[in-house]
Amino acid sequence: MQELFRGSGTQFDPELTRDFATMLERRPELLHSSVVNRWLQQLDANSPNFLGMMRSGQHVSTADADAAKPAATWQGETPAVLPFYQALGDQLRDGVAFTDCEGQVTFWNETLARMTGVASEAMVGRHWDADTLGMVDESGNESAVCPVADSLRLQTTVTRTMKIVHGSVSRDVLLQVSPVSDPYGGGALVLVRDMSDRNKLQSQIQTLHKKATSDPLTGIANRAEFDSRLVRATADAKKNNSTFSLIICDIDHFKSVNDVHGHPAGDEALVQFARVLESHARDEDLVARYGGEEFVFLAINSDNATAARRAEQIRKAIEVTPLDGLNGESVTVSFGVTEYQTGDAAETILARSDRALLQAKENGRNRVVQLGTGIHQDEEVESRPGWFRWLTSKSEDENSEFHLVTPVPTDLAVEKLRGFISDHRAEIIQVTGNVVSLRIVAQGGGKGRRASDHQMMLHLLIHLNEGQGRRNRNDNSVTQTSLRVTIQPVRNRDRRSRDLTPCVREVLGSLKSYLMAEMVQNSED
Repeated sequence: MQELFRGSGTQFDPELTRDFATMLERRPELLHSSVVNRWLQQLDANSPNFLGMMRSGQHVSTADADAAKPAATWQGETPAVLPFYQALGDQLRDGVAFTDCEGQVTFWNETLARMTGVASEAMVGRHWDADTLGMVDESGNESAVCPVADSLRLQTTVTRTMKIVHGSVSRDVLLQVSPVSDPYGGGALVLVRDMSDRNKLQSQIQTLHKKATSDPLTGIANRAEFDSRLVRATADAKKNNSTFSLIICDIDHFKSVNDVHGHPAGDEALVQFARVLESHARDEDLVARYGGEEFVFLAINSDNATAARRAEQIRKAIEVTPLDGLNGESVTVSFGVTEYQTGDAAETILARSDRALLQAKENGRNRVVQLGTGIHQDEEVESRPGWFRWLTSKSEDENSEFHLVTPVPTDLAVEKLRGFISDHRAEIIQVTGNVVSLRIVAQGGGKGRRASDHQMMLHLLIHLNEGQGRRNRNDNSVTQTSLRVTIQPVRNRDRRSRDLTPCVREVLGSLKSYLMAEMVQNSED
């Protein structure tokens, strides 16, 4: 191979050389078979084979014998080159053995003797026997079919991962048996490669990966692994038009647990809560410790309602789980839930779920709060009720104005609006009285090569008015905030863009989710 690469670009085509090297890397048995055939079939008829012996049944004339001296005869005369070939085989790092067509060993190198603890003198002339050699499969069971017999019978290369048990030492090996055909009956070449170091290295790599991606206390994923998975989940949802939800969980009054019961009790609470989260996770989900007493639950293929129900199940489960460190008492947990929305980035969905968690804390803890269901592109316009159909069926000027109502006072609506502005990195142009002017970058639903191909700068004008709404079950009037929202593209040319409607939907849907608002149609509609 080195000679091939040295001549690459001059004597040999570099692409052919590279392809040949790749082929041998993927199928090493081709090279082994070629080498075997060269040594055992393509040498001069009067020269010794790899074992330094004349082939069985070969006859040499008197004249040829005189000319070929000191060549070997099959009767056992040792040729001058035999020690060289034996020494060459013994110096190989891999275990090497040859058998005849009946599976009888004709050569056994020193490396194989060290691996198995069986000397060459004890094996040459005997049939291959896995029991004698201490060879078992990966599970430690004796193999039902001998690989040498299998290769000779099927006349194909047989590769198996096995173990050689020699005394108290167990060694992982890769066993490869290649059949060799010649006019004199043929046989098999057996290569045994010690995989212990490689397997040990792979195990160390897996251990390092586990340490790098896991929380040492709870054993679940850590923040770095979660951040990576969240980015991938967001990209997959955008690419496949699928969805997922994010649940952020925070143990209530955790500082008091540490202060009153001690840090071991706090650690017990963290570990136990991690176990509860794992028990409610599916294979495709991810549970991670985000930091301190805060955990995250990535619920793949779960919409907002489903994720909220799952969060409620977790909340109830941890609430009734006694902890020894707390004298049999339990802890409570607050949850913030949100679903992926069209145009979301990892940062925006994380910020929205965190805002839902803060709201759960402010509302008294030990509860689940969800923010919005988002808007899904895969729904047909005709099947969208109410304001979605109204949004897409009207003229361009009418489509730009919307009426939202949220059942909270204006000061609370403003706080929610601040969260929307912060998470979407919107630019505040002007605030005058109860009117807010914003500029925001929206992501359309197109399938261009770059995300920037479908971004659009939008101008939002929001009028807030507080008033009294419909009565509740106690027949009391409810304070609510009405919002008149105007959305227009900043650039006039974007008014004709096919991405305008998806961008408006994304911004309006997100605003509706943050405010927990409903769309109101005008009476004339």
